[in-house]
Amino acid sequence: MNKTLQIRLLGQFSLHYGDQPLTTISADRQQSLLVYLLLHRQSPVPRHHIAFQLWPDSSEAQARSNLRNLLFSLRQALPDADRFLEITNLTLYWRSDAPYTLDVADFQRHCAQAGEARQINATAEAIRALEMATDLYSGELLPGNYDDWIMSLREEFRLQYQHALAQLVTLLEASGDPRGALRYAQRMIQQDPLDEAAYVHVMRLHAMIGDRAGVRRAYESCANLLLRELDVDPDEDTTAAYEQFLRMAVPHELPSLPSPLTAPPEGEVSAIPPTATPAPKRGLRLPIPAAPFVGREVELAELAQLLAEPNCRLLTILGPGGMGKTHLALQTAKGHQPVFADGAFFVSLATVASSDQLVFAIVNSLDLSIASAADPTDQLLDYLSTKKLLLVLDNFEHLMDEIGLLIKLLEQTAVKILVTSRERLNLQEEWVYTLHGLPMPTFEDSYWQENSSVKLFLQTARKAQSDFCLKDEDRDVMIHICRLLGGMPLALQLAAAWVRILSLPEIAKEIEQNLEFLAVSHRNVPERHRSLRAVFDQTWALLSPQEQEIFAKLAIFHGSFSREAAETVTAANLMTLTLLLDKSLLRQSGGGRYSLHELLRHYAARHMSDPAEIGRRHSRFYLSFLHAQEERLHTADQFAILNAIQTELDDILAAWQWAVDHGDEEGLHMGLHSLAFFYAERSRFQEAALLMSYAINVQRVQGQNLCLLGRLLNRQGHMLYGLGRYAEAQAALEESISILGSHEESDELVQALRSLAAVPSHQSPFINA
Repeated sequence: MNKTLQIRLLGQFSLHYGDQPLTTISADRQQSLLVYLLLHRQSPVPRHHIAFQLWPDSSEAQARSNLRNLLFSLRQALPDADRFLEITNLTLYWRSDAPYTLDVADFQRHCAQAGEARQINATAEAIRALEMATDLYSGELLPGNYDDWIMSLREEFRLQYQHALAQLVTLLEASGDPRGALRYAQRMIQQDPLDEAAYVHVMRLHAMIGDRAGVRRAYESCANLLLRELDVDPDEDTTAAYEQFLRMAVPHELPSLPSPLTAPPEGEVSAIPPTATPAPKRGLRLPIPAAPFVGREVELAELAQLLAEPNCRLLTILGPGGMGKTHLALQTAKGHQPVFADGAFFVSLATVASSDQLVFAIVNSLDLSIASAADPTDQLLDYLSTKKLLLVLDNFEHLMDEIGLLIKLLEQTAVKILVTSRERLNLQEEWVYTLHGLPMPTFEDSYWQENSSVKLFLQTARKAQSDFCLKDEDRDVMIHICRLLGGMPLALQLAAAWVRILSLPEIAKEIEQNLEFLAVSHRNVPERHRSLRAVFDQTWALLSPQEQEIFAKLAIFHGSFSREAAETVTAANLMTLTLLLDKSLLRQSGGGRYSLHELLRHYAARHMSDPAEIGRRHSRFYLSFLHAQEERLHTADQFAILNAIQTELDDILAAWQWAVDHGDEEGLHMGLHSLAFFYAERSRFQEAALLMSYAINVQRVQGQNLCLLGRLLNRQGHMLYGLGRYAEAQAALEESISILGSHEESDELVQALRSLAAVPSHQSPFINA
């Protein structure tokens, strides 16, 4: 019977083969090599890369010799080594079909399952997956190993564990299990004993279950540890939170969360207010939305957490038009009615144009009587000076010149202000919560109909056609529509309104072809929300001419892009990029990269004044980037460079396509080697063969450079060989050799001859000669 190799890397290094512990792999270098292969098990690893990582200070020859000796000893120490290791002259590979278990792989799998469950609002499944993941994390990755390559991986796993704990705290608390949440909050403190925020979480959870003694113990532990380790007192916010939690009412008086939580991405925790007396009836006068609220459980919990921060007085929900800021703010206000002693009030600013009108809009929402003899602003400030309430100011972006009233409210009252805006207010007191689209289904989702984007589409569609329903055969096109619209709520509603006239495939086709399609004519829908173009036009009008020009040019990018790319291609400087970020037209991702929502990109592209020139700059930037990587692709940096190419691939392919279509033969020469190398190393032969085939066909008709045609045929032949299409590969390579031989392309010719020699059963005159 085949034995299973059980591998533990978290907390300690241990191996069991079958039922017996395996102690033969005890040397540090043996463990390093084994762990390196396990952590890079997705694909074969070049020997020279492993040698460089394990012996970075040795010469290449010495490092390779060390690796050969180490590999020999590992094979001797590992039972049935050939079942687990695949070894060639160039690469090493941990076999994915081997009978083994790996705690790191299980940990990552459970974290991924939790993310998938959160996407479809499956709270119970997410909790189970996160509990299994956190139970697996029994300590740091391979403790005691201090190789440079493992340090960053160790930190990644530690952060992933911390995020999983924080997510569990939020999920369990939102699900009505504060005691369960408390267990994991305590583990957050164990993980980082100096993290004051973790102590605040623990104090809040003790308060939820009425354990004031627990609140005191948590605070005293925090204070004692900070004094002993850092010789400092707890932060003022921590002390303020402690005092508030001590004053909290008993558990049955505590307010519930606005709604159940399903998906916290970054360790968020829900809020418990310092006081929670019922609001007066006038505080309950909130507008009733035209449609039920769908999804956004994560966002509601995160906003609740922020509003519970003692020093968070001004919170801005930031996002582009159509993202659902108003509906989310209303739902947040509704959930916080019992939280604030004097209630929650909603003020619509869509028709407000001046500071005077702003004052009266707030006054009317509060249902105040203003004496005609006194200054309205002074009367408003005087009234609010003793109130504890939440004031929601909706659609503030066109009132930036009237910001003075907000400053007075912050300085002279204790109210909390929740603002929705397409642009940051840029006040010192401002906290910003950026709102993105609803979670989108993927083609792998088994529960795709439970996705928030799908639910919102279906809800709106049933208004237009009461008997509308989604069938299993609608799955792919429905997912395609949600992804085309980027989960934008308004876009989903506008598209769904067409189901009474068009089928789902027809709706998808219209979206792809025409932004104007996303419009409705309902009389009671505000003009600014009757079409997506009207929404975007409003935002466009708020931009300066320079911002409009740069925003339009940025539509040339097809994926996320770097600051360097933006500066080179569009002349966007850091200030302009920051302004566009502040106005919700750009999104910022990890590593200082930027992106546009796909619908905003289509809108911006229509305003591009010189698309031909911007296309040329874009193409040259990315093809030059490929050219600059050629030498590094054959060094120990190869993996990093391949990943960098993958990151830029959407724009690289657009740049390549532009060069093919516009006859930029120099650009194609620049990018060809690295692009083909990338596809070959990633075994993506089918994509590359199609890419080369199109370029070859265009080059045959329009091209002037036979050397380029020969090089393209050479790469096409290599890709066809990888697909097992040997006859086609031989024909392409022979034509390539014929062209290259007559143009003295010696290096390229040698490569083509080598590829041809590898083709099975060829009858090539070039080789036979």
